[in-house]
Amino acid sequence: MASATPTTAPTDRLPAGLGAWLGGWLQALLGEVGRVTLVAVGYIGEFVSLNFRIVMHVIRGEVTRRELFDQMWLCGVRGLPIVLLTVGAVGLVVGVYMVPMFVMFGASGFIGGVTTKAMLREAGPILGATVIAARSGSAIAAEIGTMRVTEQLDALRALATDPVEYLATPRYIALALMVPLLVLCGIIAGLLGAALIAGLEGVTIRQFVESMGNLVKVDDLVTGLTKCVVFGELIAVASLHQGFRTGHGSEAVGRATTQSVVLCVLWIHLTNLALAFASN
Repeated sequence: MASATPTTAPTDRLPAGLGAWLGGWLQALLGEVGRVTLVAVGYIGEFVSLNFRIVMHVIRGEVTRRELFDQMWLCGVRGLPIVLLTVGAVGLVVGVYMVPMFVMFGASGFIGGVTTKAMLREAGPILGATVIAARSGSAIAAEIGTMRVTEQLDALRALATDPVEYLATPRYIALALMVPLLVLCGIIAGLLGAALIAGLEGVTIRQFVESMGNLVKVDDLVTGLTKCVVFGELIAVASLHQGFRTGHGSEAVGRATTQSVVLCVLWIHLTNLALAFASN
C-alpha cells in the first residue's frame, strides 16, 4: 500500500501572524492618512471662508476705524523695534559672510546690489513676517481666544454685532498695511548694517550705493512689498481663525496661540515658495 506523500506549505507565503500584523498596520496607516487629509481639507475650507468674509467687509467699507487705528498702533508702531533689531542683525550677518568673499574675488562693485536684492526679495519679507507672526499673530490669537472662552464673542452676537466685522476686519487691514512698512524699515536697517561691514572691509559708501543703482530694479521693491502684503493678510487670517475656533479653558487658549504661530510660519513659507515659482 503506497504511503501518502506529506504536503508541504508553500514557502512564498507569509506566516499568518506576520500577515495579520502588516494588514493591521497598513489599515491604521491609511486611516491616519485619511484622517489627516480630512482635517487639512476642513481647515483650508474654514480658512478660505473666513478670508472671503473679511474681504467682503473690506470691499463694502464695513470697518471700525477706531479699532483699525488701535491695531495699526499695536501691530505696527509697537512692533517696529523688534523688526529693526531682527532684520538689521541679519543684514549685519549677511555683510560679515558676503563682503569678505566679494572683496577676495575682486567683486566689490557687486556687494551693494546683491545684498539689496537678497534683502528686498527674500530675507527681509520672510524674516520680518516671521517676527510679526510670532509677536502680533500670537497676540491676536490669544486675544480672540480669550474673548471666546469668556463668551465675549457671544455677547457681541447678542448685541447684533458681527465679530468678523468688528474684530477681524480691522486686524486684517492693519497687518496688510503695516507689515510692508515694518519690513521696509527693517530692510533699511539691514542695508545700513551691511554697508557698515563693507566699509570696514575697504568698500566705500559710494561703491555700495552705485552697486545698488546698477543691479536693483523697481521690480525687486515691488516684489518684496507685494509679498509683505500677502504675508500680512495670511498672518491675520491664520491667527484670527485659531482664535475663533478656540476650545474651552486656559489650556485651549495657549494651544490656539501656539498653533497660530506654527500655521502662520507654514503659510508664509509655502506662499513664498509658490510666489517664487510663479515669478520665474
